Amino acid sequence: MNDVVKNSVIEGKSGSDWNVTVYEENKKPLIRQFSNEAEAKAFAASERRRLGIRQ
Repeated sequence: MNDVVKNSVIEGKSGSDWNVTVYEENKKPLIRQFSNEAEAKAFAASERRRLGIRQ
């Protein structure tokens, strides 16, 4: 199972932290951790714009 989701942004909550994982083609996944939801959502939105993902 080597299917990698290309050019996607995944948001999730782990305990009290918010995690944003950015999967970009031909790059290792970027994982950022935030202490509040607003910062995580703002980062995820900016990454989606950068990658040209419409949602």
